[in-house]
This record gives sequence, C-alpha cells and structure tokens, in this order.
Amino acid sequence: MGDERRGRKLDSDIFQGGQEPVG
Repeated sequence: MGDERRGRKLDSDIFQGGQEPVG
C-alpha cells in the first residue's frame, strides 16, 4: 500500500503538479 501511494504521488506530481491524490 505504501509503495502504491508513493508511485501515485509521483504520478500526481507530474500530472497535477505536486498535489497529493486522495485515494
């Protein structure tokens, strides 16, 4: 779970620009 959240955060950083996804 932690790894998935980390990967999602990186993706969000590239797509949204540094915003943490909620789920």
